[in-house]
Amino acid sequence: MGKVLELLRKMYEWVVTLLVLVILVFLIYLSSRTTAVLTQSEHLLFIKETFIFFFAVILASILLVFISVKNQKISRIIAKINSDDVLYRKLRKWLTIGLFGVCLFWVLNTQMIARADQIEIQEASFRIHLGDFGELLPDGYIGAHSNQMGLMLLSYWFSFLFGSQNYLVFQIINCIAVSVIYLQLAGFGTVLKMNNFGKLLVQVSGFFFFPIIFFTSFVYGNLIGLALSLCAINLEYAFFEKKNVKYGILSAFLIALAAMVKPNFSIFMIGMLIYGAITIALNKSYKAAYYLVLILLFFCIQSFGTRFLFEKMSGIEMGDGISPYAFAAMGLQEGGLGPGWYDGYNDLSYEMVKYNTHEQRQMAIWNIKDRLRFFADNKDEAISFFTRKTAAQWVEPTYESLFILNEKSDYAVKYSEWVWFITTVYGGAVLTRLGKVFQIIVLAGALLYLILVRRTDEYYKKLTLFMLLIGGFVFHFVWEANGQYTILFFILLIPYAVCGYKYLRAIMQQSAVVNIKENVNIPMVIVVALLIILFSVFYSVRSEFLTADSVPYYDYVAQSKNEVVIPDGKYNICVDSGKKLTAVPDSTKEYAFDDDDRCMYLELGNEGITVQIKNYHGRVRFYIPEKNLYLQHDGEKIKAADYKDTVKQLFIIKESSEPGKYYIIPCQKGIDTFDERKNVTPERCLGYDTDGNVIMMDDGESPVKWEFIK
Repeated sequence: MGKVLELLRKMYEWVVTLLVLVILVFLIYLSSRTTAVLTQSEHLLFIKETFIFFFAVILASILLVFISVKNQKISRIIAKINSDDVLYRKLRKWLTIGLFGVCLFWVLNTQMIARADQIEIQEASFRIHLGDFGELLPDGYIGAHSNQMGLMLLSYWFSFLFGSQNYLVFQIINCIAVSVIYLQLAGFGTVLKMNNFGKLLVQVSGFFFFPIIFFTSFVYGNLIGLALSLCAINLEYAFFEKKNVKYGILSAFLIALAAMVKPNFSIFMIGMLIYGAITIALNKSYKAAYYLVLILLFFCIQSFGTRFLFEKMSGIEMGDGISPYAFAAMGLQEGGLGPGWYDGYNDLSYEMVKYNTHEQRQMAIWNIKDRLRFFADNKDEAISFFTRKTAAQWVEPTYESLFILNEKSDYAVKYSEWVWFITTVYGGAVLTRLGKVFQIIVLAGALLYLILVRRTDEYYKKLTLFMLLIGGFVFHFVWEANGQYTILFFILLIPYAVCGYKYLRAIMQQSAVVNIKENVNIPMVIVVALLIILFSVFYSVRSEFLTADSVPYYDYVAQSKNEVVIPDGKYNICVDSGKKLTAVPDSTKEYAFDDDDRCMYLELGNEGITVQIKNYHGRVRFYIPEKNLYLQHDGEKIKAADYKDTVKQLFIIKESSEPGKYYIIPCQKGIDTFDERKNVTPERCLGYDTDGNVIMMDDGESPVKWEFIK
């Protein structure tokens, strides 16, 4: 029996290792060929990646490791941290507090207001306080999206303490979750036999992986669920090592709670069950099998208990909502936004069958079979689709975090220029490049780990997070594509990456000639080389789709960078005739400084008035300092009025075909992003009539061109 168990252990280790190896090499290959980017309107673009950049990042990371070996001061610091546990614990504490502080700084500077699914959940939990359970009906949001029921329950409990829709407190809890996530990832370093300095590096990486920091603004269960899951995993290790019942109970409870917050964490739960079963079998500690029962028990309690609770509170018998098959069907569709991306299929098909889950399931199964037949008959299309889908989720360096923060989001504050820069297309392009560097370093480091790690009898213990990566990769290969979920699996690679560079450093420290056989897993190197050759040959004539959007993307970024057409400053604004923009009092009322409704009307005259231009978040305000008034468009005639926080005092300046002449276009609701602003045309713009009054010109009239003179 012992030999059988040993054989099964080795089989498990080799299967997981080889699958992870294939995934990592594939992602590294894709990363060297392409970078996926999201536009502000959530359209995916695939741009060409240069091998020089990719190679330079790898070389730079190896160079940093080399410097850490050769620099005596750095070596002494590392040795001191590794040998002094008191110093290590102090640094660990300050890094945890520091990361929380960075996240809190971000949250307080943005204070993003929930939208889309986030606000649907928050509003549904508030309506329960009013005795309104309409969202639990089959056509309600929660009735349809029953997977959000757990987060709604958590939000409902949350509201008793902090009030409903208190987004800021939820975001602060996300900040705590981020600190816990990196603390737990560093804790996993103990399983990997990582030294103190390596564990601190895992925490330090949190300051550089900006998508996780940005996601603290996201009023959703992703970060909270990940923090709970990682705590549960480390408690599972503690349970089997120390045989302490309380660790087992707490571990089972936390993973069930994580799955309640976000059902995606059921993948983590399955991974924990697999690890637990293997450990019990190998150690022959069959009494510990109650731990597996506890996990399943707590999971069933939260799953069925949440539904039971809402049904008792509401008196409504809830249905099953949207069928999971609908998400798989959507994940196989070529949507308008991207391959497998959300296209509304799950919601629309649910409405089409009158909220009948069984009928939707049958429809989705038929759509899945139809799509698979199409792929079978069109193999090149299948290769293109699944390659682009994988790249869109795993080789998009921001993991959709910048899209979530874009200009269409609402914020409780008028955020500063540096935050505005981050939300812009050009700022996003800069952060995408920085994110790409981090992505390459982590993928390469994780691959180094597999090549350099020495396999012991307890090697299977070190594979748990790798096993979860496999689960996440396979799941999202067929499910709806979404970077905000794949990031939860990518971050699991960080401890392995740190370990990989630690092993590389250890090899560099050897004074004698390196014994290749002793330090490097030669079979792994051969497999990696063969995989790289295989992918290179296979995609040599099939990779056009990975670089198809390079030129449009760089044009898109350049347009964003040049969005400020007229720089801030004071100008006289005039037209071809030489007439200048001026302001005259409203003839219908006595003009007085203390009038509550002060206003002047604009017209053309020989003596112009100085207008101060201020570009703000992609739009322009026209301010008349002499009168302390702002240009405003809320009628046929354009006027100058007191400051109002309204779109009626915002304009867009567009270049015309004639150099030095521009259109002045009034902003309207719905023109919130660069994608929307760049498509605005001068069909409705500022002009003037025969009497010289500045008016709003509509379709059918020749648009007026204006000049700005300093």
